[in-house]
Amino acid sequence: MVTIDIIETSRFLSDGGALYGAVPKILWEKIETADQQNRLIQAMRCLLIREGDRNILIDTGVGNYHNDKTIKRYGLKTPLFDFNDALAPHHLTTSDITDVILTHLHYDHSGGLVTKHCNVKQSVFTNATLHMQRAHWLWANQPSLKDESGYISCHLETINNHDNVHLIDGPMQFSEHIELLTFHGHTKAMQLPLIHCNSQNYFFTGDLIARVGHLKLKYVMAYDIEPMTSIIEKKALLAKAKKEKWQLIFQHDPNTIKLDAQNYI
Repeated sequence: MVTIDIIETSRFLSDGGALYGAVPKILWEKIETADQQNRLIQAMRCLLIREGDRNILIDTGVGNYHNDKTIKRYGLKTPLFDFNDALAPHHLTTSDITDVILTHLHYDHSGGLVTKHCNVKQSVFTNATLHMQRAHWLWANQPSLKDESGYISCHLETINNHDNVHLIDGPMQFSEHIELLTFHGHTKAMQLPLIHCNSQNYFFTGDLIARVGHLKLKYVMAYDIEPMTSIIEKKALLAKAKKEKWQLIFQHDPNTIKLDAQNYI
């Protein structure tokens, strides 16, 4: 038995040009409306997957320890988000999470590993095993000049000090119902889950297809370290998704959570 629940940790603002890279605004503004500072709203969604006696969280959002300057800069909508509050409707606490699968370690995906209590930053999921790609862990500790600002030292320190860390080498069958696929265009060795649930395949699009607008093959983010690789990976992934009738779950699109790949692509 496996169940999938979607948890939205917060929303934040990103530059529209950064989200659409080389695509001119005159084109992407046909599908997106930016604010006066050219920013677009981004959702930050995580997945809660319950499989047997395992409570698995995919990504953790941006965290709740930020100062007023950071909150204002990124337009964080729920800066005091608490995972215990979010897990309560599912009759769980952070102590019940057995596994945290990190797609990659950019701040908006790994920040929720850390919380602040009495002005001290603390680890959140103390009983969980943290799963990430070994190649990405090495990259995050020595990133390129292009993407070094995406990695936050306290996130890396929390992982480094965590009791149970599982470093994965490439794609794998993580569990009976979860397959992890790897991609290298957005950042080195990003892993995204394909979940087999009730005779349906669900793919968490992560930063490979962050928004519905990124379903267009040439629409890739300026954040990507290898944009051409992103296009190639996305083309292959979407062809498979359409053929096999996957449901796509978007991590960042503020208006669309799920789409049927067969009917949309």
